[in-house]
Amino acid sequence: MYQQFIWLDAIDPSNYPFSRIASPRFLFYWDRHVLILGLLGFPFLYKRNKIYALWYLSTALFLLLYPLKNIHFTLIFIPPLTLAVGELTKFHIKMAYKYLKRSISTKLILRGREEKGGSEDN
Repeated sequence: MYQQFIWLDAIDPSNYPFSRIASPRFLFYWDRHVLILGLLGFPFLYKRNKIYALWYLSTALFLLLYPLKNIHFTLIFIPPLTLAVGELTKFHIKMAYKYLKRSISTKLILRGREEKGGSEDN
C-alpha cells in the first residue's frame, strides 16, 4: 500500500531491491532528506497556500489508494513535496534572519555603551 513512499525514499529506485547500497552515479543522495523535509514542511505549505496543500494531500492519497504501484506515479507527488520543502526552508531563513538581526543589534548597543565609558547605570 505504501510502496510509492518507499520509492520516494529509495536512493536509486531503478535498482530497488538493492537501492540501499550506495551507487557511484550520484554525488549526493537527497531523496530521503527531501521526503522528510517535505513531510515536516506540510504545515507551512498549508499556511501559505491551501490549494497547494490540497494538491499535496490529494497526490499523497492517490499514491496510497491507487491499486497500481508503478514507480513513475511518484512524479505527481514531487512538485507539492518540494513546495513544502521550500516553505520550510523559507521559514527557517526568516527565523535565522530575525535571530541574527536581534543579536547583531544587541552587540552594537553593547559596543556603543562600552565606547561611552561603561554602562549608563553609574
